[in-house]
Amino acid sequence: MAGFEPATGVWRRSDDSRYDAVSIMADGTSNPACPPFVRIGIVLPVDRRASLDLRFPYGGYRVDGRTVGHARLSAHADGDGVAVQADGKHIGRRDRWHLAPVGGRCGEFGGEPAAGVAARSDVLGVIVEGCVAGRGFHWQSGHDVTLAGDLELSVVDSALMLVNVLPIEPYLEGVITSEMSGECPRAFMRAHAVVARSWIAAASERKHQSLGIDFCNDDCCQRYQGTAAVTPAARSAVSDTRGQVLIHRGGAVVDANYAKCCGGITESGDEVWGHAKSGQRGSVDAPASDRMHAFARVGDNNIAEYVAASIVNETRAYCSPAVVPAEVAARCLGRVDDGSTHFRWRVGYRADQLVDILQRKGLDRIGRTGSDGIAALRDLRVTRRARGGRAIDLTVEYVDRDDRHRSLAIHDQYWIRHALHESFLYSSAFDVRIERDDHDRVLSVELIGAGWGHGAGMCQVGALGMALQGFDHSAILAHYFDGSSVDAHGGHT
Repeated sequence: MAGFEPATGVWRRSDDSRYDAVSIMADGTSNPACPPFVRIGIVLPVDRRASLDLRFPYGGYRVDGRTVGHARLSAHADGDGVAVQADGKHIGRRDRWHLAPVGGRCGEFGGEPAAGVAARSDVLGVIVEGCVAGRGFHWQSGHDVTLAGDLELSVVDSALMLVNVLPIEPYLEGVITSEMSGECPRAFMRAHAVVARSWIAAASERKHQSLGIDFCNDDCCQRYQGTAAVTPAARSAVSDTRGQVLIHRGGAVVDANYAKCCGGITESGDEVWGHAKSGQRGSVDAPASDRMHAFARVGDNNIAEYVAASIVNETRAYCSPAVVPAEVAARCLGRVDDGSTHFRWRVGYRADQLVDILQRKGLDRIGRTGSDGIAALRDLRVTRRARGGRAIDLTVEYVDRDDRHRSLAIHDQYWIRHALHESFLYSSAFDVRIERDDHDRVLSVELIGAGWGHGAGMCQVGALGMALQGFDHSAILAHYFDGSSVDAHGGHT
């Protein structure tokens, strides 16, 4: 999609004429049934899927012109094409398959559901089995997803690729109930809908253009796990904010990032991303008189105090357990989350375990430098931190296999989190505790940390906490995005 023009309130898309969405108003007035479409990668080449199973429990789909009832479709990569079977019967091989609901491509579905299947408008669609969620992160898992709208099947780099094409507003319903859940308070879901829509409209992170998609379905873009978890309240939250985006005082759409739990302090865009973003600034995520304000800047002098477990009993930060109790968090987090906000956490390694992780993660890629391998770890030091204590630069000192003392610099919170965990560390806001023997050799390393995610923009758990305390969605947005206001169809609301 080409993006949103705040001056005119128009979404423009000219790169995909099949979907007839060249100039559509953001609030849907020019064609309420068909707002602009997005192309979401559900199964990507990186998933290395050679086969894929799809179910049609609700019927009403055409597979390149052939109507399927309640069939089970199996797709297999066959060279540079896709071979498809319906209920075990071969129906053809093509470079690309197009699947469309009989009732129309804007989420209107025809046909009757199979026996025993509830006819719910919020879940109608195609069920795709075993889709990956959390690629490369500690919560990576496989799930069946229900997808509304059109689907495209093809082969890219010898692996299957599945793309879901659907309107922005139904897509957002899936986003806010995948990132968190449909059990969240309505004020939170309204705020999240505006933030997610703004991120789309800003269109600054086009990570998958080479694949011909707007976004993927996962955390590197925005989570989208289909429609099965969408609730009436989520639909209402998206509808209530239809077309609304955040506009910074300079007139640009806010590139509205968000992360799961800031741990008490959000970060500025320039420290996390390496460049400033309008409307994003680091701030304390707590009421004005809260204990958290003692940490105006987290550095080596106070990081231990900031990440200490005791802080949980001393603060009412919006993302703290005092405001978002564990039982509420478990209900309101996304279905692929592990049930914890990780407001405070600990991860420990024996020295040889951490060395093994660093070796397997690829030192040359992590540190942007060559390496002759680690024989023994000597030290692990944070050399630069962002305002909220997140490590931006990290130095690993070690002895290589030729008994030479070496130093490896790891830059950027993303690569630091990648390097220091079997899959991916919760955040880079941590204090390093090293246990040594009598000869100063490293025995173990413990990371004591705060929060989950990069910490920039809206803290999702903090926004949830604000909603639980009675803040409306406008107040939540104003708290996290400085100097910004909500704009719909060119007018402020």
